[in-house]
Amino acid sequence: MNFIWDLDGTLIDSYEIMVTYLKTLLDPYEKMDKEDIKTYVLKTSIMSFIKEKAKSFDVSLDQLFLKYKEMELAMNPMDYPLIKDAKDVLESLKNEGHQHFIYTHRGESTHEILKAHGLMDLFHDIITSAHGFERKPNPEALQYLLEKYQLVSHECYYVGDRELDILCGKNAGINTIYVGLNPTESFGATVQCKTLIEILDL
Repeated sequence: MNFIWDLDGTLIDSYEIMVTYLKTLLDPYEKMDKEDIKTYVLKTSIMSFIKEKAKSFDVSLDQLFLKYKEMELAMNPMDYPLIKDAKDVLESLKNEGHQHFIYTHRGESTHEILKAHGLMDLFHDIITSAHGFERKPNPEALQYLLEKYQLVSHECYYVGDRELDILCGKNAGINTIYVGLNPTESFGATVQCKTLIEILDL
């Protein structure tokens, strides 16, 4: 089996940090509650959020996004904690002969975070925003992996924690695993797990 993983919120517990950065970024223009920011980001993406705010503030999108990336890159990679059981699950699945890939909207910091947690060697390939594929839920990046490695669709799962991830997997014609505590928000995923450890029982 082939597991293609989302990163933020799926393998690394990064939302609190990301929301803090976004609040710091936007405070000069608008005071927003962190929970409101998190709700928006979970439903869409950080890029969509910054794009909308740049438009409403009539400021440069490039300027806002560059400031956000500067804050992100200044962060110590080890300050992004792993989701509970993430490393054990990845290692167990790989030891059973399964392959791992990553497809994330995160950019160059992806590799540094994975290296810091000793995860790099567990992945066959890692696709980030630097590759320039259309963003989720467009399936372009997943289709690239399927074609490059001649992966069989029904032997692949895209694992994520947001509707965008599940839609992306569906659009690519592969199985999906939604990892989240609320079973009413599985977004029609093939499999719904409350925790990563449950994936070992598939």
